[in-house]
Amino acid sequence: MTRPPVAGLVCSAVFLLGLAAPPNQPNEVYRDPSFVFTRLLKDGTWNLGYYFRGVDDNWREVKCGIANSMSQGVEAGYGFQPSEKGSAVAKLLKSKIDEEGIKARVLYYGESKVTSKYDKSKKQWLYTTSWVEIPSRINVNGDWTKSSEERGRFMAWYRQEKGELVRKAESEFMSSKGFLYDREMGFLSNYSALTALSTPAMNDCIEALNRETLGRAEVLMDFFQSMPYKWIDLTDAKSGKWIDGLLLPPAVMTEGRGDCDSKAVAFCTVQRTYPERLVIFRSFRKLGDNRGGHALVGVEAWGGGNRRRHQRQKWSGALSPWLRQQLFAGILEKPMQIGLRYYTPCEVAGGSGRIPFGQVAPDRQGWYVVMPIQPLDQYIETPRPRKK
Repeated sequence: MTRPPVAGLVCSAVFLLGLAAPPNQPNEVYRDPSFVFTRLLKDGTWNLGYYFRGVDDNWREVKCGIANSMSQGVEAGYGFQPSEKGSAVAKLLKSKIDEEGIKARVLYYGESKVTSKYDKSKKQWLYTTSWVEIPSRINVNGDWTKSSEERGRFMAWYRQEKGELVRKAESEFMSSKGFLYDREMGFLSNYSALTALSTPAMNDCIEALNRETLGRAEVLMDFFQSMPYKWIDLTDAKSGKWIDGLLLPPAVMTEGRGDCDSKAVAFCTVQRTYPERLVIFRSFRKLGDNRGGHALVGVEAWGGGNRRRHQRQKWSGALSPWLRQQLFAGILEKPMQIGLRYYTPCEVAGGSGRIPFGQVAPDRQGWYVVMPIQPLDQYIETPRPRKK
């Protein structure tokens, strides 16, 4: 089914080039047999040009712009300086201890004091909490005894509650920086929130790509597979921020490169302008498991069976963010069922040859967590094209 482009956006004209490779371009940054990338920063806007060859050997052209200030604003909303985490979490932890301690009736004559210290051997922040007396509440001689007893009750209570309180404080800090917590895997990039964060900056490129691909996920997959694969360091070299090895969608577009999950988030930022739901499959790795992982996209399938019954089933429920799914190598004969929906695997990473739409490569099979991408209309209001 051919779908119209998103309403309300303006983008550059695009057209099919055909079989001939594009000639040398002004401001050319990169060229290989299937991808040409041009870039020019002018008047505060990145003017971007992409020429990519699909599996049908036809070359396509996409031109769009991203405001540099908006791209920088997106980057500012993700990641953190490692040095800031300790003091920030300590402040949140003190707030939570005082709040919960008052409810548990172990804080009145005193309050908590939290300090942080980075343990290089364990590569983590450690938090030390003590009870500090509030002199203004010691009004009579008997209060000294009550104060001393409270100290003991507080420390006993805190030893029991420490793990959960620290987890909540760390989760609140990390959530504000673009991450989600899983008890088995630790903190992971919040792919769904990051697509929403990136959408305003990406509007022009979203429209340009949708016009050229007609909203077909397999053609958009060609675009990202053609784009050079580049492993992203866990820490950004320029800013020193911890980014968990993820390049955000505006940076993927302005740099013309990305790794598996960086391209997957960029793909979803473009493709979620259509009704089909999207998920990102991320390799399941327990906390402390340093083996390399992978990420690919799942695109909701609309075809097959009784269409009315199929649609009603597909829209009737939501997935848990940490549902696990085993992906097997090969080409799927039919979409896989996950929860109440059906998805086709979509490999966008590239770097090791073209992988057809609906296929899982042998070296990429295994257990994944399913991370749903919330639909566009849950974040910003965009007119929907009427179904024919």
